[in-house]
Amino acid sequence: MELGVKLVKLEAFLDYGLNILGDEKVIKRRHMMKRLLTLALLAALAVSVSAADVYWVGGAFGGDGAAWEDTANWSADLATQYGAVPGTTDNVRVYGVNWISGWPTLSSTQNVGGLYLGLNNAGDASVVPSFLDIAATGSLSTNGTDGWNDGIQIGWYSDATITSAGTVNTLDPGFDGWTELGKGDAGNGFGNATINLVGGTWTTANIAFNASSTNHIQLDAGTMTTWGFTNLHVANQTIDITDGTLLFHTTDANWFPWIKTCGLTGYGSADNLVGTHDGNTWTVTAVPEPATLAILGFGALVLRRRRK
Repeated sequence: MELGVKLVKLEAFLDYGLNILGDEKVIKRRHMMKRLLTLALLAALAVSVSAADVYWVGGAFGGDGAAWEDTANWSADLATQYGAVPGTTDNVRVYGVNWISGWPTLSSTQNVGGLYLGLNNAGDASVVPSFLDIAATGSLSTNGTDGWNDGIQIGWYSDATITSAGTVNTLDPGFDGWTELGKGDAGNGFGNATINLVGGTWTTANIAFNASSTNHIQLDAGTMTTWGFTNLHVANQTIDITDGTLLFHTTDANWFPWIKTCGLTGYGSADNLVGTHDGNTWTVTAVPEPATLAILGFGALVLRRRRK
């Protein structure tokens, strides 16, 4: 819908809504309110219009094929260099295609509209898994100006993995922005998604697992924080905690006993999970069973003797 049409409809709506109130003071303020709301709409539309798709192409057009911060690694048309790293209104797309040379490693602070890993027809012979590494110094946030408030989507049509030791935040100003694992459709297929959290933090409004693919989150360190899960109870959707921590915001005192019957485990077993509730948030960690502790202890002893 064109901008002019939207503004006309907005004005008509305000005229109707304010006049039916029958309050003279409200009616006198109508023009001021219309002006302010129109300016707000203009600002919002300006953001959506300026949003662009920016693709990772790695070393295909002269980039180093590794650093997110290298402007030569990005393209707006999959044919030429973009000349800049993705900005706050850009949709970042990391395709899983075999002509891309190298995968991105993020070591700085970046804010983008949304992030999509995969996004290639699974029936295409050129499809390969795609990857993103976030270093301990890296920070990635999404702000929802992609127009869909999708946050981060991993494994759209093709397999994809994110390994992060840094900071990830998908919460946009509307407290939206999900982390979605395994996307696609019946015609193009479904990708499988993996998140390896090896440090840092990952904060997201909701974690959604696609029931038609196999998806996994491994919390080996750091903290993952969320307010919701979708489809974790479905087969082939799993989260495993070792030395990491899961924070789930809910006042439901029965959430932890229930989630233990779903796809959440600690060191491979729900019996190793430990949950505490402060009335608003569940803190979930894992303690390995005695047999596992003994194996870990023996391994540490062997390493110590080898060093000597």
